[in-house]
Amino acid sequence: MFKKESRKFLTINREFIEAYSNIIDEKMILSVTKSKLIEHFNIEAIELFFLDDDNTYSEIDSGLKLPANSNLVNWLETNRTNLVIQSRVDEYVNQDLTLLKITNYDNIFPLINLNKLLAFAVIKFNNTTDADTIPFLESLFSLCVLSYDNAKRVNQERERHLNEKEKSNLSVIRKMVSILAHEIKNPLTSIRSSIQYISMNSSSRIISELSTDLVSEVDRISEITKQMLGRSNPQIGKLDSLDLIDLINYFIRINKNLLQSKDIALELNVTNEEQKHAVKGDESALIGILTNFVNNSIDALHGTEQAKIEIDLKFNDDSVLVAWIDNGCGIKRENMENIFEPFFSTKTTGYGLGLAYCKKLLKEMDSELEVTSNPGKGTRFFFSLNYNNE
Repeated sequence: MFKKESRKFLTINREFIEAYSNIIDEKMILSVTKSKLIEHFNIEAIELFFLDDDNTYSEIDSGLKLPANSNLVNWLETNRTNLVIQSRVDEYVNQDLTLLKITNYDNIFPLINLNKLLAFAVIKFNNTTDADTIPFLESLFSLCVLSYDNAKRVNQERERHLNEKEKSNLSVIRKMVSILAHEIKNPLTSIRSSIQYISMNSSSRIISELSTDLVSEVDRISEITKQMLGRSNPQIGKLDSLDLIDLINYFIRINKNLLQSKDIALELNVTNEEQKHAVKGDESALIGILTNFVNNSIDALHGTEQAKIEIDLKFNDDSVLVAWIDNGCGIKRENMENIFEPFFSTKTTGYGLGLAYCKKLLKEMDSELEVTSNPGKGTRFFFSLNYNNE
């Protein structure tokens, strides 16, 4: 019997090792662990909590949360061993078990690495387990936490590398655009003054009209240069408390005539408005982001029958999800990974700075701009804004 169980455990152990070796996403490691434990053991229910970025332990499927300074977490970090729930549990720990609704479970296994509780598993067995199962599960969770921590470190290093690359690219862009703007603006000033001088000292109506047009064009070039300089180094100041619905309704009003002239319908949809809170953001930056979106959608919707833009707001517990959707030509798959890169553009006009500008501004608002697209059917840009709880 013992040899049979040993062979079974050895096979399961190899299966876990093989699974972990092919995964580089830390949350996927926990999901695979959860499913394989249910597959191989007589488990009725299992909850896996991991240390989230907000310093709480979150259940991987239900999203149930436990503060990192809770009594249960302190007990697991101090004792570093499996907690048998049905045995005598201290009252101060039992409060957290009640909060998590796991008082009828059997065991809690801590996943600790380098003295830090990275996750913990709560298991309810279908019936009594044999003496060998608990120690084997402890060894599996030791393997799990090593794989989990390694994957997390790899992803953190990758994120750090991407951030450094982005900073380096933006630094080069700022220098290039600054030099370009300086070289353009100086002669523009002289050109404008010369045109005005010629106009003032000429009695010709034609020269006067041409001079007016030329001055307007010089001013337009100067404004474009200023915009390029601003977009090369987008920054926002102090974040304010904003009513997002009011802001978007204002944006819709000022763009109404433009969109009507293009035969494009614009619709605002709000979900869970009863949960609406003021958001933390920069009004000018958000208007600029939406302006970039509308310009891109106008280009994408050219030639589209029943052209339509939708702005979807979904108010959640602590943030609002903002989605900008059009039914235009979409983005080709080979271009998807480059659309946020500065100077990347598929248009014959434009500088390829718009979406890079949007992404940078949203990052300063503690948000991340994401996109999905279906070529020939449309594109969806989306991001979340946190509520202002101050």
